[in-house]
Amino acid sequence: MPWPWCTTCNNRSTPQLIADCPAVHDSDLALRAVCGWQKTWPTGALFSCHAFSKLAKAATILTSPPKFHRNVYAFALLCAFLCAGVSQADTVQRRVIAGLNHSLTIKEDGTLWSWGYNYYGQLGIGSTVDQWFPAQVTALSNVVAGAGGAYHSVAAKSDGTVWTWGYNGYGQIGDGTTTNRSTPMQVSGLTNVVAVAGGDYHTVALKSDGTVWAWGYNGYGQLGDGTTTNRSTPVQVSGLTGVTALAAGQYFSLALKSDGTIWAWGYNGYG
Repeated sequence: MPWPWCTTCNNRSTPQLIADCPAVHDSDLALRAVCGWQKTWPTGALFSCHAFSKLAKAATILTSPPKFHRNVYAFALLCAFLCAGVSQADTVQRRVIAGLNHSLTIKEDGTLWSWGYNYYGQLGIGSTVDQWFPAQVTALSNVVAGAGGAYHSVAAKSDGTVWTWGYNGYGQIGDGTTTNRSTPMQVSGLTNVVAVAGGDYHTVALKSDGTVWAWGYNGYGQLGDGTTTNRSTPVQVSGLTGVTALAAGQYFSLALKSDGTIWAWGYNGYG
């Protein structure tokens, strides 16, 4: 199970080393899991959220862990998963992604599919109509990585470019505006990106040179540039190199360096 940690409870506008982080133990049967809004647990061969089910048009409350299912896109308000024991013949997902109320999946052919809440265009399909079943984001191909924020989405292509869409009230789309987008927009000036992450209202990208770039809401310093100024175009995270992986929470960001250390910045009200 994951273990929490705490240093001090002050917000951080530049990356800070997380000390004494205990090991995270793998679930025996879960292959991969991502969750959106509410809590997550492992059960049997899958992870699931305790919230509203979005299987087809169902809206039942999950009061106990659901049983194993095959060919199911998502459980709960926003929980998508892949399970051990599901062969490639049973599923076409290569990666599953959860936003607050929407899900995305990258297929083996590099296409991106999305479903769920779409009020701000976060599904990237050119409309703001909610989708009960996966719809292809036709503007994108050769997608290798993706992430979901609260109401926006981000994807990285095999050519190293980054594309974003959805709610843009804080500049998290990275196109220099605060205009919502219902189709993917390329983030200009950002190349050689190998990984992306989405917080509630900010976006983070990792370049192949180990540097990290961020944009969007910065009220708690989650962009890591030493300020609390919102950014509508990418800024480099200060003093952080040698990064191999990254993640973003609601109002904070995390990075794993090649030396095995974890660095964090942004909101720290709960440690």
